[in-house]
Amino acid sequence: MSMTEKGRFEVYKKKLQGICDEHNLVYSLKKETYPITLTIKATGEMSGQMSMLADDETNNYISQDAKLIFSYKDGDLDICITDGKFRLNDALFNRLRNLFNNMHYLWLQYFHREIILNRSLEEEDLPAIDDEDDGGDIVNEVFDEVREDMEKVEEFVEDGESGEVTDYEYDEPGDE
Repeated sequence: MSMTEKGRFEVYKKKLQGICDEHNLVYSLKKETYPITLTIKATGEMSGQMSMLADDETNNYISQDAKLIFSYKDGDLDICITDGKFRLNDALFNRLRNLFNNMHYLWLQYFHREIILNRSLEEEDLPAIDDEDDGGDIVNEVFDEVREDMEKVEEFVEDGESGEVTDYEYDEPGDE
């Protein structure tokens, strides 16, 4: 039998707590506001500060008031550091980021499930994206630009000697 979203969320929360304890960090997860955020900071204990100074040689250093904040805004992962220096080795940073990604996803699934199963909102109050809306003219314009750019690349490869495209730059739609 598989665990529910809530059970899996709790497992990740315990893993996050273990990592924080191991590295003299504390976390705060705000899931009742938009965007959902995970804030990581130093414990502020003197023993933790001494440990971080020793870790400076292994690429871990966090100034007293610094915070590492993970959030998703408009579907994109946003990571910022505030109020000082917050340096972690790649392995620790990736563990924290991956835990946030998993917890964020599971929380959204759990929240959606609870809203739907408990009928917390009337059907007409549920947010929706019109299935008939294909994005309109902007999607067609971007598609046409991409198709034109791909035709240029194909022509270059056919006419070029090596078949490698090294001097071609693709402009993202909207970067004009």
